[in-house]
Amino acid sequence: MSVLNKFHSKMIAASIAVVLFIGATGALPATNQVLSPWISVTAYAAAAAVQPPTDGSVTIGSNCKSGGYVTWLQQSLKALSFDPGTIDGLWGTKTKTAVINYQLSRGLAHDGLAGKNTLTKLVSEVSPKSNFKYNSPNVVIYSKNTQGNVYVSKNFQVKEFACKDGSDTVKVDLALVERLQAIRDHFGKAVTIVSGYRTDAYNKTVPGAATGSYHVKGQAADISISGVSRAQIRAYAITIGLSYEIYTSDSPNATGLTQHLDTRNIANPISFRQP
Repeated sequence: MSVLNKFHSKMIAASIAVVLFIGATGALPATNQVLSPWISVTAYAAAAAVQPPTDGSVTIGSNCKSGGYVTWLQQSLKALSFDPGTIDGLWGTKTKTAVINYQLSRGLAHDGLAGKNTLTKLVSEVSPKSNFKYNSPNVVIYSKNTQGNVYVSKNFQVKEFACKDGSDTVKVDLALVERLQAIRDHFGKAVTIVSGYRTDAYNKTVPGAATGSYHVKGQAADISISGVSRAQIRAYAITIGLSYEIYTSDSPNATGLTQHLDTRNIANPISFRQP
């Protein structure tokens, strides 16, 4: 374990409320990460998820046992209801068992290693679907006062994405709207936009909100769906290219809770993002 990861482990043990994203190489990425205002997100030692290659050069569990590829594998398996244990970016017994169960369910050779065939199948299931008109960013600027009642999709109106400070400008990423509509259609239930666009001034008043928040760009929405859990929202959201947040007090199986989604990775898909 690197000195940096040891330090992170100590931070977790101390329950320090701070967000750190660690790439597959251990380097710290850009700091313009989004935080939901009502959630205190603690430090994680797990490397940020990175989709592994499917050309046979990587076999997770053999020549790869830690880092972003393992995090991606664990998150992918969990999203498909195969329990890998703690999402920690480390290969272990529970992750291997989840791989075996996945392989058995898909008719693959069940050696417990995520090699070319297993990764190819897994990527095909969790990688974003391509049957959408818009890629991101595709942000349109609307006026709430004159265009608030305009429908930007079958069920969503401009005013639903308006900033809570009452300002007239509303920035909306059409790629986000298109995928939120897909979520509504998938679950057959109304999707409540808890927080959509934020002006920079308003974002600065939101506790924990990051500078450069994707809400400010019009590329994020915090949503809730009655009777639908965060885990269910995430599992579908990743198949259509949306990134999500995992919270400290996560309660993934409780229904009706708010879930952050954004379009940061649609142009260059990475299915998961964990603080």
